[in-house]
Formats: sequence, structure tokens, C-alpha cells
Amino acid sequence: AIVSVFAEAPEWAGSAAVDAITRGLKFLPTRAEVFSELSKIRARTRAIAWRAKGHLAEHRRRSDEARAASARVSAAEARSLVQGVLDHVKA
Repeated sequence: AIVSVFAEAPEWAGSAAVDAITRGLKFLPTRAEVFSELSKIRARTRAIAWRAKGHLAEHRRRSDEARAASARVSAAEARSLVQGVLDHVKA
């Protein structure tokens, strides 16, 4: 019966659940205890993944912003160079 609960979860989550459960229990766990621990582990993992995706999105946004700022500087430099050439040609 407990095996079916472990079968629903990835192997790494099962290992983590066994570690957590065996630290606190003196007797064999019930199916509900195993399910509860697996649910906690998977919820923490989802939260970490969600946070990591947020960090990646923020990194992408800042990179795009920096690239755009760099392009604006490059355009300003280009205008300055063109103006310098035009001034030179007029002289």
C-alpha cells in the first residue's frame, strides 16, 4: 500500500521523504504520513522552481533593458560621429 504512494513520486522525492520520516518516527509510517511528507517535499520543490523562474525572468528583463540602453548610447555616439563628419565636410 505504501509502495503505491512512492510509485506516484519521483525517486529523489521518495528518498527525501524516507529520510525525513525515519528521523522522526519509531514505528513504520502510515500511508497518510508518507503521502503527507511527499506532498510537502513536492510543494517545496515547486516553490523553488517558481522562484527560480522569477529570477530568470528578472534577469532576462534586466539584460534586455541593459541591451536597449547600450543601443541608445551607440545611437547617440553614431549621431555625434555623423555630425562630426558633416562639420568637417562643411569646413
